Amino acid sequence: MHLALEAWRAGLLDPKALGKVRGRDVDEAGLQRALYRSSIGEIEYLLSPILKGRRVMVEGVSPARDDTPSCALVPRSRN
Repeated sequence: MHLALEAWRAGLLDPKALGKVRGRDVDEAGLQRALYRSSIGEIEYLLSPILKGRRVMVEGVSPARDDTPSCALVPRSRN
């Protein structure tokens, strides 16, 4: 879910591709609701073309803490 939100913030994800989004303009809260209603398979299917060829940087946290890890999409190299 965090990767999908990060891809949306970067302008790489169309929320309407999930098919569970209501309304014309989708804000972050609306996208989160749609992601919660979606299966893991649906989210993976949507993210796989976006993430292909990219490196994803995930900043983890200590398992003793309840914080969620943050993630960021690393831009594609122009090789």
